[in-house]
Amino acid sequence: MYRAGFFSFSFLRFVTIIFFVSSSEQVKADSFALNLYGVSYHLDHRVEAAPGASGSYKLNEFNEGVGLRLSLGNDSSDVLFLECGSFQDSFENEAMYLSLGYQWRVVRQLRVGAMGAIYATASIRDGDPFLAAVPVVSYTAGFLTINGLYLPPYSDVNPYHTIGAYLTIRLFEWERAEGQ
Repeated sequence: MYRAGFFSFSFLRFVTIIFFVSSSEQVKADSFALNLYGVSYHLDHRVEAAPGASGSYKLNEFNEGVGLRLSLGNDSSDVLFLECGSFQDSFENEAMYLSLGYQWRVVRQLRVGAMGAIYATASIRDGDPFLAAVPVVSYTAGFLTINGLYLPPYSDVNPYHTIGAYLTIRLFEWERAEGQ
C-alpha cells in the first residue's frame, strides 16, 4: 500500500526545518539547491524476477525526478545537508525520500560522506517507509555538483548492488553572520 500521507507530512517538516535553520542567528544556511535525478547502474543485470512477478526483469537505469537540498557549511571543511525528493525507481515506481547527510572535504572540490534517509516506494515493502544509510561522494564545479551514491544490498529491502548519480544545481546562497 502506498503511503503518500507520510511523505506529505515529512515534506512539511522539511520545509519547516529549512525556515527555522535559515532564519536562525546561530546558524545560517549556506545554500539552497535543486536536485535532478539521475541514473543508476545495477551491478547484477540478470535479475530473476521483479517484486510480485515471475520470469526475468530488466531494471530501469534512468531514474528521472527532482528534489531540494539545503546545505550548511559549504565554505568549511565539512557540510551538513538536508534533502528531499521524488524519482522513478528501478522498477519504474515513484520513490520518495527525506535525508540528513554529512560530508567531509577531501580536496578542494571533492567531498565524501553518508546520508541517513527515509525512503518509500511501492517497489519495496509495499510502500512502507524504511531507513537506509547511503554512502555519497560529491564533486563541485561552480554552482553544479555531481553526486555519486552506492546503495548496498539490504537483506529485506534492496537485494541489488546499485551505483547511482544525480546533479545538484545551487540556486542561491545565504551569507553567514560575522563571527560565525
